[in-house]
Parts: sequence; structure tokens; C-alpha cells
Amino acid sequence: MNSEDLEQQVLLLAARDWQVRRAAGEALLAAGSDGLSAVVQGLGHPEPPVRRGCLDFLDHHADDLCIDDLRRVALDDPVPQVRRFAVHALGCVRCKTRPLDIDLIEFLAMIAGRRNENVKVRKEAVYALSLQPQNSRAIPVLKLILEQESDQELLKTAHRVLRLHDPEYRRLTDERARRASLAGTKSR
Repeated sequence: MNSEDLEQQVLLLAARDWQVRRAAGEALLAAGSDGLSAVVQGLGHPEPPVRRGCLDFLDHHADDLCIDDLRRVALDDPVPQVRRFAVHALGCVRCKTRPLDIDLIEFLAMIAGRRNENVKVRKEAVYALSLQPQNSRAIPVLKLILEQESDQELLKTAHRVLRLHDPEYRRLTDERARRASLAGTKSR
């Protein structure tokens, strides 16, 4: 497949029809490293749906060479939805055949803690922290979110993820829940 054909397949990753998107993804996969390179180049396309389609592809097929490009999009893309998909493509280990070889804790914590960032992007970063191995470096930003945030979904997600990363917080919240449950039983 020549470069023009690859570029055309990248554009088709933004098609409304899922079968067209799937066929384009299969063609790009069949092109091997050239197809992956074309998708990475598509991250700079002027149309947000094309960038989002590229990120959806990379969510499943990114390799370690894509990491810097995914980080750049997660930080700098002008469209919040595109940034959110970039964070997901970096942090989601469930979608990939093999996880990226990168420690994402500090990067995801930085995105989650950006108060001027779109709340959906921040939620995606907090969710991605839940997929990372337990690490104390995630704790400060999650606690800060619990102290300062007003978005209820973000608060719930941060609470759940903090329980995964901080055994002491998990112990305290379990104890608080037990006491509340006992108090409710006694009042009946």
C-alpha cells in the first residue's frame, strides 16, 4: 500500500459506519509499521474526528514508539474529547494485546490534578490510574481531588481509585463504613 492509500485508510478511521472503520483498521494493521506510522501521523490531522479515530486505533494497536505522540495529544490537543481519548489510549491496558512499556503514574496524576483541565479528561486520567499497579505516587493527587473537587463523578472515581493505591485509606474507609452500618443496625 502506498502512502496515499494509507492516508485514505487513516481518514476512514473517522467514518460513521463502524464496518468502514473496522475495514480501514484491518488495512492499516496489514500494512504493518507503515500503517502504524500513518496512524501516528494522523494524530496531527486538522479534523478532530480523524484524530479521534487514530486514537481509537492506537488504543488497541499502539506500541512503545507511539508513547510520546500520545502524550503530546493528551496534553496539547485543542479538543477535550480528543485529549480524553489520548489519555485512554495511553492508560488502558485492557484494550491492548500487550501493554505499553511505560510508567504512567506521574503523567496520569499530573493530568488528573490539572484544575484547568476538562473534567472528563481528568476523570479518564483518574480511571486510568485504577488500571495501573498500586503506587504511592498516585495518592497525593487523589487526596487533593477529594479535598478540592466538586464534580460528584470525579469524587466517586477518585475515592475508588485511592482505595486501590492507598491501603491505609482503604482501611479507614472500610472502618468508617462498618461503624456506619453498625449504627444503622442499632437504630432499627
